[in-house]
Amino acid sequence: MKAGSVLILGLTLVAPFGVAGAPRTELPNQAGLFDPWLCKWFHVRCPPAAPEPPTRPPTPPPTSTRRPTSTSTAKPQTTSTGRTTTATSQPTAVPAPAPGDNDGADDGFDPTTEIPALARLEKRWGTFERRFTALPSEGLSTQIPWASSYWPSFLDGINNRWQGSRVPSPVEKYATAYGLDASKLAAEYSKQHGVLMNGHISHKCVSSFGCPSGSKCVAPSGAGVFEQRYCVPTWEGICDGWTAAAVLLPEPKCSVRAQNGVIFNPGDLKALMSGFFAADRGKYTYDIGMSARCRTDTPRKDPSGYYTDNSCNDSSAGMFHLVITNMLGRYKRAFAFDQETEAEVWNQPVYGFKMQGAAEITRAYAQQILGADFKLGPHAAKFIHVASDLDWVSEATDSQLDLNYEDNARQLKSVLRTTRYEYILVLNADGIIVGGEWVGKSKNNQPDFMWFPYGTDKTAVVYGGIAYAELDKLWQKSATCSR
Repeated sequence: MKAGSVLILGLTLVAPFGVAGAPRTELPNQAGLFDPWLCKWFHVRCPPAAPEPPTRPPTPPPTSTRRPTSTSTAKPQTTSTGRTTTATSQPTAVPAPAPGDNDGADDGFDPTTEIPALARLEKRWGTFERRFTALPSEGLSTQIPWASSYWPSFLDGINNRWQGSRVPSPVEKYATAYGLDASKLAAEYSKQHGVLMNGHISHKCVSSFGCPSGSKCVAPSGAGVFEQRYCVPTWEGICDGWTAAAVLLPEPKCSVRAQNGVIFNPGDLKALMSGFFAADRGKYTYDIGMSARCRTDTPRKDPSGYYTDNSCNDSSAGMFHLVITNMLGRYKRAFAFDQETEAEVWNQPVYGFKMQGAAEITRAYAQQILGADFKLGPHAAKFIHVASDLDWVSEATDSQLDLNYEDNARQLKSVLRTTRYEYILVLNADGIIVGGEWVGKSKNNQPDFMWFPYGTDKTAVVYGGIAYAELDKLWQKSATCSR
């Protein structure tokens, strides 16, 4: 994708606040950023870029403090979408918010999990712009991360014969191609990410009726009828491995022939590379993490209704806005987030954002929305009520695993999702973002954590035999459709 023009957002309305996840039907084509095939299949028009007329800031919508009734596995409201983006100028040289700037307040950055991570991000990718008016209002990563399965543990992950019982699994194909013991390779994988994980083998079962809700009674791939079975949660898998690989690597497109005549489909390669990046607790994946994982389905709440568990409330709206506007809007880099706020982890690749509304509100109105018990920090001088759409990639079905965006855009439209987040940004007197908080349907329904893959150990061998060097050779052939 090519860079577009500069878009500076003032304290005026970008678009009216609307229903969460409302689809857009027209997207400006900024200097050819939006490929014609994407416009065609996602049913959006790509007219030449034109400056938007100024609009009046609206009265911010009433904000509900109640989270929609849902189970712990429910996802935020989403829609399929496409997106264009704009380029931005160099950041204004301003000092980073000091960890103690908002001590004792509820609206600042987390000094333990956010501020150190921000410093690491800036060291790797460059200084983050912090002035609200200098930040872009939309952004798109250079490439859209490819879709894949999360290779669920209850199906034994990449040991699963996803193309049917008569077609070898990705692990079996790799073992045949490189002269390895398929049963040993499969067992090593299963112990790390499949049915035979330590957390599963202590829960023996005969049928799923004897398992906790959300789990199934299953045996390892290839096991006989009378072999021991275990309760395995259906949400567990290697979404972290898939997400890291999809952010970092080009999309595989063609089937390739390896040693011993073995044919690897794009879906097989996605499985194996996802497994590699997830191996040994992500030991060979280089990334920067921000915020902690929430490990409870029932976090405690304060008088204002916000979660009080440290690991469930340390992902601030202010840092979220800095990340999406800088990483996607300025640096054009995809990253990862856990879209489920509570105990379950659903890692997804993030590739774009667009602000749908931004209006300055008074301190009194901000306090009213946040709650009387919500403590604003000493540097809180301005308040911006924002609605932003975040674009991410969801899991693919088995029938979608061999597809690619360029040739199969219509079939893959369903994996491109958008979630709308609503929040209040807190600015100091100089217009620098110093904090923020989630409101409306995003209250207690924000991303749990974000993380930023940037590389891998290319010399590593995992599960006793799967080598990145060999996978990479196959991958490059598939991505370029070369022999």
